[in-house]
Amino acid sequence: MTFDELTLEILKTLIPKSGVREWEEFDVRSSLTIAAMEMAAIILEGGSILMPSDLYIDHGTTIIFGSEVGDDVAWSTESIANGAGRQATFYDLGADGTARPGTYRFRFHTQAQATPTVKAVCQLYSKTSDGTHPDNDDGGTDAAVSSVDKLANLDLIELAKADEAAANIEYVAKGVVDLPHRYFAPVLWNAMGSATTADAAETKLHLTPLYNQSQ
Repeated sequence: MTFDELTLEILKTLIPKSGVREWEEFDVRSSLTIAAMEMAAIILEGGSILMPSDLYIDHGTTIIFGSEVGDDVAWSTESIANGAGRQATFYDLGADGTARPGTYRFRFHTQAQATPTVKAVCQLYSKTSDGTHPDNDDGGTDAAVSSVDKLANLDLIELAKADEAAANIEYVAKGVVDLPHRYFAPVLWNAMGSATTADAAETKLHLTPLYNQSQ
């Protein structure tokens, strides 16, 4: 059996075991193909491998974006006016050419100082850079968004929706996000109808790397 034939047979085995269905995503296809090629090379060189029976998610250390002492990355989100925004300092997720996770679990929470409009939102965006070409020219440090137009080339991650017309109620946005670029900064845009809370503890982003672990 040739290398290509063996790689294909292994890939056919990996796909149903992975439980992954996002085949249109390059990272998913690439990861499975590389794994199949590595296994084929080991076998053809006379080694042996055990095919994984299950694929689990392992969690890395959570990165906290906020403005309290002890937070990992600076993000001053207190008292952001309605119709204004704030970006965090860029966080280095790892140099190109080094192995690192590309998928992260996120949980963002915030509150409004005064009564927000029910179903109004606080928008969470992803700003990235390769170290030379950022998504906009607002810089790479904790700073105000200079204009709503500066959101045009950012990726919307999720919306935290106001579910009650009352001050100091926590609104949450959560999910999983792919971050393949080296540098990442969350960007908040406030459209709740009220300024964000003045309490630094109440507006943060928790970002946790996810790893695939086979057993």
